[in-house]
Amino acid sequence: MTRCNACHANIGNTVRINCAICLDFYLCVTCFTSGEELEKHKSWHDYKVLEQYSFPLFNEDWGADEEELLIEGAEMHGLGNWADIAEYIGSKTKEECENHYMEVYVNSEKWPLPDMDINFNFDDEITRTRKRRRVIDAESRGQTNHEIAGYMPNRLEFENEYDNDAELVIKDLELSETDNDQDKLMKKYVLEIYNKKLNKRAERKKVIFGHNLIDYKKNRLHEEEKYRTKEEKELFAKIKPFAQTLCKQEFEEFGEGLIKELKLRAEIEKLQEFRRNGIMNSNEIAKYEKAKSQKASNRESARSQNGHLIAVSAITRKPQALDLSDEEGVNLLSEAERTLCESLRLLPRPYLVIKETILKEWARTNGTLRRRQARDLIRIDVNKTARIYDFFIEMGWIRQLSEN
Repeated sequence: MTRCNACHANIGNTVRINCAICLDFYLCVTCFTSGEELEKHKSWHDYKVLEQYSFPLFNEDWGADEEELLIEGAEMHGLGNWADIAEYIGSKTKEECENHYMEVYVNSEKWPLPDMDINFNFDDEITRTRKRRRVIDAESRGQTNHEIAGYMPNRLEFENEYDNDAELVIKDLELSETDNDQDKLMKKYVLEIYNKKLNKRAERKKVIFGHNLIDYKKNRLHEEEKYRTKEEKELFAKIKPFAQTLCKQEFEEFGEGLIKELKLRAEIEKLQEFRRNGIMNSNEIAKYEKAKSQKASNRESARSQNGHLIAVSAITRKPQALDLSDEEGVNLLSEAERTLCESLRLLPRPYLVIKETILKEWARTNGTLRRRQARDLIRIDVNKTARIYDFFIEMGWIRQLSEN
C-alpha cells in the first residue's frame, strides 16, 4: 500500500508523484501542489507522475496496476499470505487474490508464464468506475467474524488461547526410565496443572460457542440490545459471569426476568412517591406530573450562565397562587389552610397527608418535634415544610421549640 509521505493518505489507487531524487518518496497531488518539503526532499526536485494503469492484462476485473501490486505483495509478504497481500493491494479480498493467482499464474496453459495473448474490449472510463466501486466495497466490507475473533474454524482454535503460554511449561518435559520417584511425582504435578489449564480453556470455549459469541455482527447489532435503557445495559453487564453456568436461552430468560423486576421496582417506587404526596387517583397523578415537570422546567430556566442556581431572592416575579376551587378535598380545609395551600401551590390531598404526618410525629415524640426534624420527615421543598411548620405553630396545634 503506497502512502503519501506528507499526509500519509493511501494513494495506491490514484495518481501520485514520485520524487526522482529521493528514494521511495511519494506525494499525493494535493501535497505536491502545496509544495510540501520533508527532510531532504525539496519542492524543486525532479519528479515523475505515476498514473494508474487500469487496463486489464489477464482478467477484465484486474487492472495492470493491481497485477503489479499482487506480485509486489507476494514478494513482500510471502506467497500464500493472502490476507496481507489483499491489504497491500487495497481493492481485493484475500479469496480474490488467491483465486486470481492460481488461475492466471499457476494453472496457465503457458506455464510458467501467464497467457499474454488475451484481448479485451477496453473502455478506460468503465474500468476506472468499476475499480473505484471495488475499492469502496473492499473498504466497507470489514473483517469476517472469525478474523475479528482470531478464530480458526477448521481447527476449533483461536490464535491466542486462554493462558496461551500454558504449553511452555511442558514443551521440554520428558518421561525417562531413569527418573527417580521424586522426579516422576514432580512431572505428574506439572501435567496435572497443565490439564487444569486445558479444562479452563475448554470451559471458556464452551461459553463462547454455546452463546454464539463468534458471530460478531449478530452480537454487535443485537436488536434488543439497541433498545435497552442505560440501567438495563448495566444490569446485563453485571450478570455476564452467570453465562458460564447457564446456556444461552437460560441466560436470556434470567436477564429478561431481572429486567422485568427492575421495571416493577421502578413502578412501585413511583407509586410510593404518589402515595407520599397524597395522590389517590389518575387525575391527581396527571396534575402532579404536570406540576413536577413545570417545576423542573422552572429550575432549569433559573440557572445562571455559570451553571449555578440563582438565589430565590433574586427572582423578582412570584408564582401565581394556585386556584383550589375545583380540587378534590378542598372542602376539608379551613379558610386559613386553603390560603396557605394556594400560596404554596400545594394540592389539598398532599397537604392533608403532610398535616397528618407532622401531627402524628408530634404526638409520638411527646411534643419534641423540631423544624429540622420535620424537614427530614417530609421530603418536599424545605421552604414549604418550614412555612407549614410555622403555620401549625400559629394555629396552636404544636408549640414552638428551640432549634438548639
